[in-house]
Amino acid sequence: MRTFQNLRTINRAVILLLVALLPAFLSTGCRKQPSTGRRYELSGKVVSVDKTNRTATIAHEDIKGYMPGMTMEFRFKDDWPLAVLVPGDQITGTLVVDGISSWIEEPVIAKEAVADPDAKAGDGLAEPRAGDEVPDFQLVNQDGKQIHLAQYRGKTLLITFVYTRCPLPDYCTLMSNNFH
Repeated sequence: MRTFQNLRTINRAVILLLVALLPAFLSTGCRKQPSTGRRYELSGKVVSVDKTNRTATIAHEDIKGYMPGMTMEFRFKDDWPLAVLVPGDQITGTLVVDGISSWIEEPVIAKEAVADPDAKAGDGLAEPRAGDEVPDFQLVNQDGKQIHLAQYRGKTLLITFVYTRCPLPDYCTLMSNNFH
């Protein structure tokens, strides 16, 4: 009988302790934990959106303290921006770089103004289609030598374009390593 009373006393104490601690557990569980990593302000214009890969290509301005302005893909932390982004939108947000990955958080999207229906059409340039012949062009290779595409007609040629000043760990260095 004495053991049963001791057990009831212990059970009450445990229940009271749990009831007292429950608000603390609930408040910590519901709070959004900030992500780790270095944070930089990003601003630019959306060039394209790839919902499948959860990325958008953005022509961004200089990212102060991190990299010069260029056009490249960025991942998003949340799904909602990908549902509303379209080419031409202006975007600002926080670029988070954490270990081997990076993403944009807290995006603010400004929609492009609707075009004037009476405005003249574009400059008449058309995008190339699959199977079109690539015109000859000149590049500087990794050895600093100028090369022409015509030099390689009839030969197998692999070309990749790398951002030479891109510090994002999940794009530039990774792309070069995969190409190698």
